[in-house]
Amino acid sequence: AQYPFDGSAGGGLTLPAGGTKIGSLSGRVARTERPTISYVPARGAAFQKGLLAPIDLQSLELLTRTGWSWERILRMTVQFMNRVDNATSAGGPTPELKPSYEEFHYLVKLMRQLQVQRAIELASAEREATPKQIPFSKERLGGDFVIDSIKEGYSFRETDEGLFLVRDEQYVALIVHPRAKVSAEMQEIARLLDLEVDYDSPKPAVFELDSAKEGWIQSTFAEATSFQAYLGLACANEFEMLPAPPEVQDSSLLRKDIVVSTRSLLEVMFYLSQGVNVPLEHQAQGLVTLTVDEGGAPFDWSEMMHDLFTIHVCKKCPKHAAVAVEYRGYWFYIDERDQNSLSTYTLLVELFGIEVRAGGGGGFLYTLG
Repeated sequence: AQYPFDGSAGGGLTLPAGGTKIGSLSGRVARTERPTISYVPARGAAFQKGLLAPIDLQSLELLTRTGWSWERILRMTVQFMNRVDNATSAGGPTPELKPSYEEFHYLVKLMRQLQVQRAIELASAEREATPKQIPFSKERLGGDFVIDSIKEGYSFRETDEGLFLVRDEQYVALIVHPRAKVSAEMQEIARLLDLEVDYDSPKPAVFELDSAKEGWIQSTFAEATSFQAYLGLACANEFEMLPAPPEVQDSSLLRKDIVVSTRSLLEVMFYLSQGVNVPLEHQAQGLVTLTVDEGGAPFDWSEMMHDLFTIHVCKKCPKHAAVAVEYRGYWFYIDERDQNSLSTYTLLVELFGIEVRAGGGGGFLYTLG
């Protein structure tokens, strides 16, 4: 805010005819407060990166800890987990062919049931990292060196090979309560994700979540014994079938990690846009892509989105709209009585705050004084 000061002083002398001199003195002091509001819009490379970069796994952990339903979070933000697909093609312009999503919906419903029972959680876990350097002698240990190493999170570990600097690494993991490992829900989750569960151990089961940075094929099919067995191809001539490497021919496909491919914020918005009810007039005008299923019949997106996000449409301004916008002669809105859609919209706003607003802008752009 600005605080300008203003002041003035004056004096005068009057000489009336035949009278006594009359003097006057005046003064004025003023203080003005001018509050200033500055807006810092997100823009430039940071804004674009926030929209296009995959959502970080730590963000998913943060949201699950604040009480959000796993089913809602994972359906919105995840493209696939191991080999289970969540309508990957819906994370862009409306696809022509119906995406695969049913198995993923079943998977996250099971996870939600265990979440309600407080039997699973997404949390940070630690593991011992590779030593920082080759072993060194104790004579090299000095006060400043030890203090700096501890500040950086390192500890000293003595082995038969010498003294090493090590630091535990943190990662996001799916942690299952020991008693929940034998539940019907967890056994189904393990089947869908090809997880190896140690039912005899009294400790919780821990499955590391890995970001699928390598892409779909490398992330989900690397441990397959053959393309034909893993993909279930009906025709052997579709691909040239190569034998699996000797080291994995007899190995199990069960795994201790979960490869997660997350959507970007822009892909989340594309995905949610499939919940828009499009007027028949707009469909007839060819303004939207019409999706069909495997048999060529029109696919109704509400089958996939009805319990997650629905945008209603009407000709006149709606009376029960929480959010509404007019476009091409129609009103599109979220019904204030639709708690599922409102919750999803609120979650989208929170994701936007985490992925975009947290990146900041590029300096003051608009100033109101």
